[in-house]
Amino acid sequence: MGRTTPHSGSSTFDRLGWMAVIAIAAATAFWPALDGQFLNWDDDRNFLANPSYRGFGPEQWKWAWTTDHLGVWQPLAWMLLGLEHEIAGTDADGNPRPFVYHAVSLGCHIINGWLLFGLLASLIARGGGMVRPDRVRVMAAGAIATLFTVHPLRVEAVAWISAQPYLPAIGFSYLSIWIYLQRFDERGEQRPRSFSLLAASFFCFVIACGFKAVALTTPLVFLIADFYPLGRHRVTPAQRGKRLQRIFIEKLPYFAVVAFVAYMAAWAKDVGQGKELTGLFSFDQRLAQACWGYCLYIIKTIVPLALSPFYEVPTYFGLATWPIFLGLPLVLVLTIVSLALRRKAPYLLAAWVCYLIVLLPNSGIVQISQQLATDRYSYFALLGPTALLAGLLAWRLGQARGQTAATVRTWLVVLVAMAALIALSRQQSARWRDSNALWAYAVELDPQSPHARCQLGQALIAELRFDDAIEQLKRAIELAPDFAFAYSNLAVVQLETSQTQAAIENFNLALQYGSNFADGDLAKIHFGLAVAHFRIDQTRAGLFHAKEASRLGFPPERIADLMASF
Repeated sequence: MGRTTPHSGSSTFDRLGWMAVIAIAAATAFWPALDGQFLNWDDDRNFLANPSYRGFGPEQWKWAWTTDHLGVWQPLAWMLLGLEHEIAGTDADGNPRPFVYHAVSLGCHIINGWLLFGLLASLIARGGGMVRPDRVRVMAAGAIATLFTVHPLRVEAVAWISAQPYLPAIGFSYLSIWIYLQRFDERGEQRPRSFSLLAASFFCFVIACGFKAVALTTPLVFLIADFYPLGRHRVTPAQRGKRLQRIFIEKLPYFAVVAFVAYMAAWAKDVGQGKELTGLFSFDQRLAQACWGYCLYIIKTIVPLALSPFYEVPTYFGLATWPIFLGLPLVLVLTIVSLALRRKAPYLLAAWVCYLIVLLPNSGIVQISQQLATDRYSYFALLGPTALLAGLLAWRLGQARGQTAATVRTWLVVLVAMAALIALSRQQSARWRDSNALWAYAVELDPQSPHARCQLGQALIAELRFDDAIEQLKRAIELAPDFAFAYSNLAVVQLETSQTQAAIENFNLALQYGSNFADGDLAKIHFGLAVAHFRIDQTRAGLFHAKEASRLGFPPERIADLMASF
């Protein structure tokens, strides 16, 4: 039986229809996020206290390409955010308005859903030689792309403005992969415009990396696709060496970009956050974290409940810690099974290796944060398993053709899953609308999380609920006695409630434990100490801390106001 052409049996109406479904479903799922505020989780430092990105001109562009703000290098993302600021403007207090930022995030996510739809359809068409009408491929790709787009694991990337750079980065990565696949027909044969398509794919990859370093693993996805589903290695033994050489040589420009962007990302992390994470965990702990993360994202995909903004790393953990010790054997079993079935079911190995590779930089093997896992990392990493699921649904729909009952049952399962995921995403999006709601939920999920309690305490300070804030911050310190930010926030609320001596003590403890403080955080602490010392007539100490705050970049007008008031 012959192969079908990419568009046989399918109309433009089918594709446009699924694009409409994706857009409507995503808008329904994430609509509550549009009312969201800037959060006290990086948003405050990225947008409210950062005038440098505001605007769309040469001054802002220069800053975007040279900054290491908060330890990241994302020049195109800062340029986009600057444009959003130009559109959104500021409120009466001079703060940016968040609605435009949220609308852009939702728009990027919907476009990503469309790109994923096209990418999945292309992968299914090239997947293993199984003959299906193109309409079945489109239906399967559209259904799985919709389920992926409305899944609650996407909420963090869509509802949190500081995570917005992930969205265009992953979107351009999807586009780069899709264009790369178009170089070959369904039999894996190279098309005449192959070089032009390779150049277009490379261009999209460069743009993706300019938005966020999460795109760096994209060339490795190409290598996986070369073997499955494209099967470019399937040539005669005499031709194999030359073919493999060509496969790797055409990726060299990509890897040159990878090297440059990885260097810039490491530079920004070292300068912006220090190197304190390098020795935080031992190798067996990093291995345990990585393996548990690989399992956690699969589990949360199947059962998307208890999704937290901060998955706290246990105080003591390793390969023998429950339930983390389950991670390594599960990863090994899945790897062994996929290897054993590589001839009968090569799609299993391709999907699993793709998942392992894409997630690897954010898995914990390379330490970049103190979190056990984070939902946004699953967005790009789950491409392989998502493609596998799309292929399985296409196979199921193909098997059920002509069987009305089986087809209805299959679509009923899809529709029920879609409705459930939309409801859960709406609920999760509402939790991300303000800092108090977000961190109260995080504390509910994990009462032993010092980070969640510290962030909740900070949110309560902003609402002038000082007694509740003190309770949360003291509990955070009990859970983590060296938690510098908790001491700093506690000192702030004590200063507000005229507990001056206690504030001085806690500010000093924050300095003692805060080896990873950025200059802006240190400036705030020194300013607080200056206020406290002036308040109890310790002028010399007050002047010292005022000068330190000024040296670290604290706004000079506020220091001048302080000096004038005393």
